[in-house]
Amino acid sequence: MLYHATTKENAIKIFGSHCIKPGIDGLVYMADTAENALRFLRPYHEAAEKGKFVATVIPIRIKKADEAKVIETHDHSEEYFKCRAYGYEGEIPLEMLGNPTDYTYTKNKG
Repeated sequence: MLYHATTKENAIKIFGSHCIKPGIDGLVYMADTAENALRFLRPYHEAAEKGKFVATVIPIRIKKADEAKVIETHDHSEEYFKCRAYGYEGEIPLEMLGNPTDYTYTKNKG
């Protein structure tokens, strides 16, 4: 199981389109835990200073036949994020997606 983190708004679009579409580089980025996937949304957490930010983590069940499509990527600094990043080559269909979990971040006032 790998995990993809995104904004709540993007998660709604993902489930509406029945797949996670890759970025311009042809990859869908993931991490080995939900907590690590959330690390890649750090710039969004910082945006919580302007109010509330909701992140969604989607578990991804990688089929045995698709394991070759998963690669370790090196465009995210492991030192900065404190975890490794993985990429899935191509679209990830709805049947590979688990139940999403939302995480809410708010700016502490005071």
